[in-house]
Amino acid sequence: MDILRMVKRQIRSRLRHAPDVLRREDGSIMVLGLVFFILILMVGGISVDLVRYEQKRTQLQSLADRAALAAASLTQPQDMEDVVRDYFEREGLLEYLVRVDTSEQTLNARNVQVVTRAAVPAYFSRLIGMTRYESPVVSRAEERITDVEVTMVLDLSNSMNQFNRIENLRIAGEDFIDTLYQDAQDDQISVSIVPYTGQVNAGHDLLSYYNTTHDQPYSACVLFNNNSYDNLELSQSATLTGAGHFDPWHMSRFDLMSFCPTHPGGIRGSMSTWAFNNYVSSQGLTADDFEPEDVDTAEIMVMQDDPDVLRRRLRSLIADGNTSIEIGMKWAAALMDMSSSNIVNDMISQNLVNASFDDRPFEYEDPESIKTVVLMTDGENWDEWRMTNQFKQGPSGVWHSFQRPSNANTLISQLVAEGANGTQFEFPDKPWANPSSARLSVRHPNPDWNQGNFYIPDRVENPMNRTWSNMPDRWDSNCTEYGPSMHSSRRTAFRFYACNDWIIQELDYRELWATFPVRWVGAYLYHYPGIQNYWNWLDQRITSSPPGPKDERLFRICDRLREQNVRVYAVAFEAPPNGVEAMRRCAYSENYFFDVNGLEIQQAFRTIAGSIQRLRLLE
Repeated sequence: MDILRMVKRQIRSRLRHAPDVLRREDGSIMVLGLVFFILILMVGGISVDLVRYEQKRTQLQSLADRAALAAASLTQPQDMEDVVRDYFEREGLLEYLVRVDTSEQTLNARNVQVVTRAAVPAYFSRLIGMTRYESPVVSRAEERITDVEVTMVLDLSNSMNQFNRIENLRIAGEDFIDTLYQDAQDDQISVSIVPYTGQVNAGHDLLSYYNTTHDQPYSACVLFNNNSYDNLELSQSATLTGAGHFDPWHMSRFDLMSFCPTHPGGIRGSMSTWAFNNYVSSQGLTADDFEPEDVDTAEIMVMQDDPDVLRRRLRSLIADGNTSIEIGMKWAAALMDMSSSNIVNDMISQNLVNASFDDRPFEYEDPESIKTVVLMTDGENWDEWRMTNQFKQGPSGVWHSFQRPSNANTLISQLVAEGANGTQFEFPDKPWANPSSARLSVRHPNPDWNQGNFYIPDRVENPMNRTWSNMPDRWDSNCTEYGPSMHSSRRTAFRFYACNDWIIQELDYRELWATFPVRWVGAYLYHYPGIQNYWNWLDQRITSSPPGPKDERLFRICDRLREQNVRVYAVAFEAPPNGVEAMRRCAYSENYFFDVNGLEIQQAFRTIAGSIQRLRLLE
């Protein structure tokens, strides 16, 4: 009984203190600590698992990227899938490779997709029910060869003859071609060269595709009006006015340099044979490495793909004349516009352009091609001389006397057969060795002069000892007149006298300006002695366009090119501030602008060629 009573007392005592037990917090920190410990263990463990997974994923991603790039290379001779598998096998990770997709291939592109699966067993993440981490790792590489149109617009003004600039340009041009064509496949890159001075000589082959007036056989320049620079296209149906062929600068009859540039033979034609051979030897080259004498290096070269042909042209360049940057850029834009595709195709039919370029110029939006312009100047826009249309062709009033050739009767019969609409404006096969042997006569309209004709003696620069006559010089007692207004038996396209021993021809303006400077003709044929009316006479014939409007036209054509995503690289080569600013404004962006001096032009051209290569090759 005592034991029973003791148990009851124990139970009552515990029941009496039960509410206190529920209210006490002794030991709760230990329970909470255990909970947090388990949570920290889970978070830390999961982090370790994630780090292990990310290491493996990064390793696979890097390997897949390298394998895909190697397999996608267009110069890779091995099977693309074999290349990828070889990469994974060498790293001991072939088990992670899931799939290699090489189905999307074209003639100018290789596309490789590598799919792997990164799988890492979980250790600590098992606490939340995850036994492994895995996900696909995909790498895709594409190497695509983009077709490239390049147009080099090069300043060949007279200032390029200073400080060895023209020689540096020749070297830089060759380096540019070397770099551009390095590792290039056939028919991917076409290069056009547009040399410019105060004008651009398109060349008769190219200019024949356009509707032109005032044509002449000596050069092929045209005039652009202000609106021409609002469009990249150069219409083949609208009328283009020929610029004429004339020297607006010189006062000496022995100095002659046309504003529309002509450089027959280039550097070869500018030297004596002895000097040229020495120059060739100093360059470690042969004469065949330069353009022959019958090639005019001032003319535009259209879409060439042979590096040797391009290098030969660039190393043959010479310089003279003024600077008209905007005319060079207008021609570059016209050649890159799709509207000139018929010209390219016709040139292909004449073997002037590679047949593989029959789809050029490309559309501006063509994703498979890029268009680039490399523009260079060492100066700034300068006056553009223009001749008044009425003095570009037709009878000049200046007569030239030369000894009657032995086949004169045959030649005259040919001229009569052609009639008044004949295309010739000069006596065929006329002996005209050089201006120093010219004998000229002019009929003066000035009523204050008693004599009607003025004869300039042979080899006299300033004709102080002049002679006078009533007819052109060398007139004799038996002369027959021919011309467009004569009877059909003596009707020819131009006026001349056939005498016993002499032919006396009235020069057409085209022939006159191709032989004598405008200023010399004005000073010594029309207004000597006395110069009171000289300037009026000159102003009637030639005028000049100032640089300001020319700059504005340049910026407009550059803006149009930029709008069409044509990449314009602009190089200011020892240029004055205005020229530097013009190049900066014309460049596609600031990264496409170069301001260089001396030999730096070589590095600039190499950099540009490398940049074009990167645009061409996309990975």
